[in-house]
Amino acid sequence: MRWNGRLLPVGFTSGEVPSIPMNLPLLKNYSIVGMFSGAWTDRCPDEVERAMAAIMQWVGEGNLRSHVDRVLPLERAAEAMSAIADRSVIGRTVLSVR
Repeated sequence: MRWNGRLLPVGFTSGEVPSIPMNLPLLKNYSIVGMFSGAWTDRCPDEVERAMAAIMQWVGEGNLRSHVDRVLPLERAAEAMSAIADRSVIGRTVLSVR
C-alpha cells in the first residue's frame, strides 16, 4: 500500500476473512473503507447510477478492461465452471460459441 492510500475490501472470494495488523494503516497513513454493494445499491441509488455511468464511459473509452483469464469452447463449460468453483480463475472466464 502506498502512503495515504485506501484499502477497499469488496469481498472474500477465498472464503477466508483476512485480518490486518492495525499498525500498517497507521504507518502509511492509509484508510480502510468497507464496501457492501447490496446495501449501497439500496441506500444510495443516485450515487450508484452516477458510478455506473462513469464506469460505462471508461469502458467505452477503453480506459477500463476486464482481465480474461481463459477462453474455452462452449463444449468445455463444465471445465470452466470447475475452475471457477476451485477458485483457480483470476479474472473472467469466457465461453466461446464458435
